[in-house]
Amino acid sequence: MAGKVAAVVVAAGRGLRAGGDLPKQYRHVLGEPVIRSSLALFARHDAVSFVQPVIHPDDAALFQAASVGLDLLPPVDGGALRQASVRAGLEALQAMRLMTRASERIPAILFSADATPEAKKEALEAGADVFLAKPVEAIRLLEQIAELTANASSARRAEPAPKRAAPVEPAQESAEIVNHDTLRHLEELGSSPRFLDRLAGVFIADNTVIMHQIEQAFGGRNYHEVRQHLHAMKGSAASMGTDRLTRLCGTISNLSDAEMRLRGPSILNDIAEELGAARSELERYVRERRDRSSG
Repeated sequence: MAGKVAAVVVAAGRGLRAGGDLPKQYRHVLGEPVIRSSLALFARHDAVSFVQPVIHPDDAALFQAASVGLDLLPPVDGGALRQASVRAGLEALQAMRLMTRASERIPAILFSADATPEAKKEALEAGADVFLAKPVEAIRLLEQIAELTANASSARRAEPAPKRAAPVEPAQESAEIVNHDTLRHLEELGSSPRFLDRLAGVFIADNTVIMHQIEQAFGGRNYHEVRQHLHAMKGSAASMGTDRLTRLCGTISNLSDAEMRLRGPSILNDIAEELGAARSELERYVRERRDRSSG
């Protein structure tokens, strides 16, 4: 790596709610572990100098197999709680900066599923320049890397203000099924023609599971759990550029328990239809790009 940004990727969760006997990040989609695509995204980015993974201590063998051939720093073990894993990543970040103290200061982005204000405050105080909660929209990630690279010679350690406009309210009719600008940005992050194909496969597999979980939560009238699963689907949809699904999830999450109870079958039908439309549009986009490449 010969870039000017460091990334600390916290991946120490167990992720077993999605089913199976492996943590979610080590499940195989299109022939490779999910975590490999995420790590490769950063390891192969020209502007990223270091990638510091934080993993569960029980996953060392899984991680080694999943990360073969990637230029990463040795992984550090996370803790029993998500906050402890974040701290482990930050300690590794501090050690990395000590090792490079004689050279130009390297700004760092910390990625974590812990979106609490405390985690963000701790990350910035420990020396991270930017704290992003996963999942991260590709456009925002590119903007943050570009801004940190442009400001690499500055000693400023404040989080850059995001350049993306605030999301449009779901009531507006302008949302596309899939935002092609986001897909093009995702393609720019990839290192092979099949990169977007793999990401689409991960998106479809994950949200098929989440859809089943939403159906079960509705069946049990557990509307708090419904909102948790909708939040997960919304984050995944935003990262993939499926704008209409993103906004639908946000709209449904804002309904009261009484509204969810009354409109349950209709809500499930709306989510299933929008997820199907997103899947079809992603598959069409990937197929057309593949045909143009081979033509």
